[in-house]
Amino acid sequence: IEKSPLCFLFSGYEGFRNHLLAKVKLSDSTHFCEMTLSRLNQEQIRQLCGELYPNRNWDDNEIRAVEQYSEGNPFFIYELLRFSGGEGKPIPTNPPDYLFAQRIVSLGKKERGFIEAASIFPGEIPLIELEPLLELNPWDASETYENVQQQGILKERKTEDGRILYSFTHSRMKEAVRERMTHTLLRVLHTKRIAWIDASLL
Repeated sequence: IEKSPLCFLFSGYEGFRNHLLAKVKLSDSTHFCEMTLSRLNQEQIRQLCGELYPNRNWDDNEIRAVEQYSEGNPFFIYELLRFSGGEGKPIPTNPPDYLFAQRIVSLGKKERGFIEAASIFPGEIPLIELEPLLELNPWDASETYENVQQQGILKERKTEDGRILYSFTHSRMKEAVRERMTHTLLRVLHTKRIAWIDASLL
């Protein structure tokens, strides 16, 4: 960005961030702005696809397919298009499991335990329930989530009443986590969660 008075901090989607920053040139700055990489809409997806493969004519059906199979996650868009083989190749209708598995296997033990516990929740994951399930204090939970978020696995949102909720960035990511968990671990986590719910009702 030439002659810009702003200094940008990019957060979220660690795996995709370097690709974006390679296109950004920052000048001497006097102001500060944070830009969070979040789910992309169809127009943003079209722009990104055009930057990655400028010689390809991206029609509406292809853009919708990219949106459907990536769920707007810029990291998965990048990986999906790379897997497709580039110019003129069809968008894969069933992205390979390794696109999701490679995010999981790169995690440390604590971070993997974090997403395994998160995967047993049917919808969004309340932080207030995740902390006792993993026996984490708030500081450790925050630090662990940061490490997980950098791999493009989970995202968070804050509700109007101040609750912190997590969700997986892609439905297939949650499936990939569950597929790698033992039945024993699933039982332990479900039992601990039920015990916490029972105790909170007393």
